[in-house]
Amino acid sequence: MTAENLNNPTAGSAEPYWFEWKTGLLCLVELLDEDSEVAAVAFQLHGIKGWDDVGVRFRDGRTRLLQMKHSRSGDRLTFGDLVSLESENALSLLRALARVWKSEMESRGNVECVLATNRSSGSHWYQGRPPLAEFLARVKARVAEAGSLDDVSWEGEDERYPRAWENFIAELSDLKQSEKLAFLQSLTVDMDAPDLEELEAGIRERLAVLTGLPQVSVNGLFNALVASLRKWTCQTRREKEWIDREVLGACLANDEDAPPWLGHCEVETPEPFFPSRNAVVNLLRDSLLSESAHKVDFLSAEPGGDPCLLVVALFNRDKQIAPGLK
Repeated sequence: MTAENLNNPTAGSAEPYWFEWKTGLLCLVELLDEDSEVAAVAFQLHGIKGWDDVGVRFRDGRTRLLQMKHSRSGDRLTFGDLVSLESENALSLLRALARVWKSEMESRGNVECVLATNRSSGSHWYQGRPPLAEFLARVKARVAEAGSLDDVSWEGEDERYPRAWENFIAELSDLKQSEKLAFLQSLTVDMDAPDLEELEAGIRERLAVLTGLPQVSVNGLFNALVASLRKWTCQTRREKEWIDREVLGACLANDEDAPPWLGHCEVETPEPFFPSRNAVVNLLRDSLLSESAHKVDFLSAEPGGDPCLLVVALFNRDKQIAPGLK
């Protein structure tokens, strides 16, 4: 093998990891929606490699497992990518994912499996292999209504489809006949998935919609999510695998910096201060420093009465009670 063959333009790049994590964050922010069916999200699930990049639990008991395939080269995802062997002793991608699906079904119960990629589908037939998106759409429509694989019929279709189906099903030989159908019914291949910049924009947009906060605050929330990935994606650092609404809320609240003006009254009061209002300032001060069990004072005034200036004046004059003013 020559040095040219060893060169890999994507080696050392973190794009695939950020593709996984930002996809997970986009799922995670849905926990802020009280009407969302999402109950919890996990990154880098513990267990067998295959459907472990992102997990989403729903309120109805379903678990969606995502396996992410990212490409910076613009390659298309083809039928051959699913059924071909990468090397002599390796499994095809489809066979490997089917094996892990069986294990996940046994341990997690009701699971859905999504193979997500930013790659587009191959668009042409090649050596009897169909365009992947067209083939999978036909398979999905047939298995959704099938009671068994024997019910899957390609009558009336291009005669190449039945042969492609045979090659496809051959990669599921590790599964029982009933398991093959269940796997195909649970499998989704999501092509043309949002890439990194689009994912980030989507996360920010959902944060803005679900919180109603201004953009400057949304930036802080987004940064808090990204900072938490250092724990959520590392099995040795995280306290628990699944992130629920409570954990998400704590993450966002802890990183929410206090506004720079909090605790500082920078509104200038007129000098000399209104003599008629000194009595109210003194009365408010005495009330706040009293031994009363009720430590909340309500201050109100007619329009133009400027109760804010009374509080500012009290704050600036008496540092003893300033820390308690809100």
